[in-house]
Amino acid sequence: MTSISFTRLFLGENFADYSNFRARLLKLGFLCDTGLKVSRGAGRPASLYRFDAEAFAPFKDKPLIFV
Repeated sequence: MTSISFTRLFLGENFADYSNFRARLLKLGFLCDTGLKVSRGAGRPASLYRFDAEAFAPFKDKPLIFV
């Protein structure tokens, strides 16, 4: 899954506020920071996150709407 399709899946087709993308996903509580970073070339290393299925369970059958 590409990052673009992930964004559309969780944040909707019309989501345009990419500056708050990470903060909004973390606020939902179903992504956990692993404390690991990946560095590939120049630039800031990317943080790695783990999906928490148990925390996601209450959202499973509900649409996620971001305003």
